[in-house]
Amino acid sequence: MKKIFKICTITFIISLLFSFSAFGTANNGTCGAENGGKNLTWTFSDGTLTISGNGKSYEETPWYQFNNYELVINIESGVTSIGNHAFEFCFYISSIAIPDTVESIGDYAFSDISDYPSYKEFPLPDSVKSIGDYAFYKNGFIKTMTLPKSLETIGAHAFEGMKVWENCVLPESLKSMGEYAFADCFGIKSIDIPGAVQQIPDRAFYHCVNLAAANISEGIVSIGAYAFSEDNLRNLTLPSTLKSIGDGAFRMCAGITGLVIPENVTEIGANAFENSGNITSVSLPQSLISIGDGAFDDCSSVKSFTVDGSNKVYSSDGDGVLFNKDKTELLIYPKASEKTSYNIPESVTSIAKKAFEYSKNLSEITIPYGVETIDDYVFSACENLVSADLPQSVTSIGKSAFAGCVKLKAVNLPQSLTKIGQSAFSFCASLKSINFPQSVTSIDSLAFKNAGLTFVSVPQGVTVIQSYTFRAN
Repeated sequence: MKKIFKICTITFIISLLFSFSAFGTANNGTCGAENGGKNLTWTFSDGTLTISGNGKSYEETPWYQFNNYELVINIESGVTSIGNHAFEFCFYISSIAIPDTVESIGDYAFSDISDYPSYKEFPLPDSVKSIGDYAFYKNGFIKTMTLPKSLETIGAHAFEGMKVWENCVLPESLKSMGEYAFADCFGIKSIDIPGAVQQIPDRAFYHCVNLAAANISEGIVSIGAYAFSEDNLRNLTLPSTLKSIGDGAFRMCAGITGLVIPENVTEIGANAFENSGNITSVSLPQSLISIGDGAFDDCSSVKSFTVDGSNKVYSSDGDGVLFNKDKTELLIYPKASEKTSYNIPESVTSIAKKAFEYSKNLSEITIPYGVETIDDYVFSACENLVSADLPQSVTSIGKSAFAGCVKLKAVNLPQSLTKIGQSAFSFCASLKSINFPQSVTSIDSLAFKNAGLTFVSVPQGVTVIQSYTFRAN
């Protein structure tokens, strides 16, 4: 017992000595980036860190040893920059004063600071012109911050993960932002992006789940990949200066309804509006020359696509279906079309992947002679499709081409058919029988998994039946 008491006493004395040395005795040094590093000095005493002098600071943080203390940070007038990593991992900042002489905040300067309940407002002077990469990354304690009126540059990931920040206002002076600049900022509900920025970078506002309104000003020419993906945008008006929309830019933005693509846009990236399920109509301009794969996948409320008649690459018909210019390729059938049957035009020789996927009202489809491939997922999950008549030109049926067509009762397989792809008719519960033509040589795995087949006759020419082809019938 005496031994334990001695150990505890020694430990207590050591902790007292450490506290006395940290708070009772001033700690100081230089931290400048000019005049041989002597233009700025720092002093730590009784919980207050003071930085003074004139000019820029350098990247190292000689006060790092005090990061676990409750800090009062006082940066005096004359200091012009806050260096890289300056206060990174300072877990307890109770207050901070930044003078109006500071013009730049370095990379990681205030990143990874924990949620400290007594400190919620961060004062940035209007003199600050640039904020570096990761400057406030995952900063958990700032609820209120007003961006400087003279701010010109925001670095990559600068404010990413600041979940409690609510009142973000971008100044008109802003000229550029880095990727992920405001990603995962759950508190932001609206944003005005000034036209001087011109390019909204990749994932700039990615997964800002409460961002309901974004005013994208005239002057913006490009919107980067996944820039607003997984946000809560309600209305979307795109500026007339816009030229390109990146991959996944508005993916999973469930609140968008009508969509008008401005006249100068030439490119819509892959998956740009994927799973934005409330878009009801899409209007495409004369200028558009490229639509990426899956740009409108899972847009289940679209009733029509309309293309400017002067467009040289794309066209639409009276039923709101999207084609290439000469209507040899059917690109997208509107998922929410009220039509129950559709005759694909005789000019069509190919149908794009997923073209009719999730077309909820379609019950009958007629495919013209000349189409050789029923591509992957073309009619997948057409829950009301009852029959499909395939022409004698079809040689292959792709992966999951009719998967999930639960009411499909009859499919006419042509004598030209040689291959049936993986999961092609899986979960077609109403399909009781199928007549394979003698031309079929290969049936892939899971092709008829969970279908309703009660009888199967395999042609003599079949050389391959993959695993689980008729599973769970």
